[in-house]
Amino acid sequence: MKTNRREFIKKLSLLGASALVSSNSYAFGRSRSRRDVLSDEEPGFLGQSAAGEFKNQMPLLEGALPLGLEGTLYRNGPGIYTRDGKTKTTLIDGDGMIRSYRFTNGEVHFSNKFVKTKKYLEEEAAGRFLYPSWSTKVSNRPFRNFPGSYCKGGTADINVIKLNDRLFALAEGAVDGTWELDPNSLETVKQSNIDPELRNTFLGAHPKHDQIRNEWVFVGLKSGPIFSIEINVFDQSGKVKKHGRIRHLQHRFIHDFFLTEKHIVINLQPLKISVLNLLTESTIRNSMHWEPGLGNEVIIIDRHTLEEKFRIQSEGRFMWHSINAFEMGDEIIADFVGYEQLTHFLGPQAMLKTAMHDRIGTREAGKIRRYRINTQSRQLREELLFDCDNELPAINPTFLSKPNRFAYAGLSSPQALWPNGMSSFDLKTGLEAHYFFEEEVYVSEPIYLDQKASLQNENAGYLAVDSYDPRCSTTQMNLFKADRLSDGPIAIFDLGHRMPVGLHGSWTF
Repeated sequence: MKTNRREFIKKLSLLGASALVSSNSYAFGRSRSRRDVLSDEEPGFLGQSAAGEFKNQMPLLEGALPLGLEGTLYRNGPGIYTRDGKTKTTLIDGDGMIRSYRFTNGEVHFSNKFVKTKKYLEEEAAGRFLYPSWSTKVSNRPFRNFPGSYCKGGTADINVIKLNDRLFALAEGAVDGTWELDPNSLETVKQSNIDPELRNTFLGAHPKHDQIRNEWVFVGLKSGPIFSIEINVFDQSGKVKKHGRIRHLQHRFIHDFFLTEKHIVINLQPLKISVLNLLTESTIRNSMHWEPGLGNEVIIIDRHTLEEKFRIQSEGRFMWHSINAFEMGDEIIADFVGYEQLTHFLGPQAMLKTAMHDRIGTREAGKIRRYRINTQSRQLREELLFDCDNELPAINPTFLSKPNRFAYAGLSSPQALWPNGMSSFDLKTGLEAHYFFEEEVYVSEPIYLDQKASLQNENAGYLAVDSYDPRCSTTQMNLFKADRLSDGPIAIFDLGHRMPVGLHGSWTF
């Protein structure tokens, strides 16, 4: 992206007011940091790029697929970390790569494709990185690392959803950050918003699909002179039904949100973004500052009108991912994975950074927490449900925004670089079950699979999780019975080559 001096000064003046609100002495003092640049250091196992694009049947190593389990599991995640001997900074910093696992006739057929973003195509042709990304600058030239370069060259590496018969790869923080793909070949069709009439918007990484109403709800963040939370509701055909906007004085970061039958709940955490830092060569990650003393601002929004009803202050908690939320009388019950600190993400020894080179960095446990929000008294009470180290949670998607009893998540042992096991939780009885893979075998997000989803049979489906074994440099797909997790996989399929750790995905049948 080319930006002349006059355009740069104009953008600087437009963003100046909000930058001053968002900046602080700590953030300003590191605005010209030389950290978070492309590294010459060789990546470790977790930081290796994909070997290429493949299409093959996955051999069955153990067990068998359950009868009648047919459909397609899609995953997305970073696929390229290194070009021309230069390596990205963190595990969430690569170019998007879509993977599909087609379950049919007792077999699993695998294929993968890189999302052909503008960034990917130009860098593939040049043989080197040309654009900045979340955690990595490409050079010390300010115009090359201007945040607009990231927005236009988004990595499309966060999530993948199938809306009706259309498949989309999603980005984080990119304008119009969706790429439409062919659901069969996975070839990129075009960068396009779901509804072509909706332009210059931010959709966010974690849309919610309400299967009863047949609608998708997206929540994204828009920076600029005024920070705002953008809400878009699509019908099943991909047409925008409603658009809402919640303005806020401070630039803060959210990655996920809660959806109930009546409300949208935003957990606005005290992770502040300094726009001034972004304008002075910093990365997005390095422009963030965790200030837990400010507390969280929980915003309750009417789902029908998309208008704000009220806000509640709570203790400072960071939330990458919600689990589920629902109404129970006058209460909103909202479960999530919460952190008191953010050492795994921010700082020079953050786990997401050191794990790129197979080193243990700073981290803290992600614990299962619950908000109880009384909509009449407008009070919030927090409960700690489970204190083991979990992340990448999942539920039976049929129960989204409805009372659910069971939840699942990736699980980390104390010295793990990345989740190396799985958990299941009975939210009614407080019982939990665990399964760990062998030492140094890491896993992706568990995804719930079910051919016959039923409100009367919440825990009767299956959990699919990829495992990555550095000893044989291969990836395997493991299938668990959701209600017998600790028994281990009922089927294991071998990919025959390695894939990087995936982030999020979805199941369709």
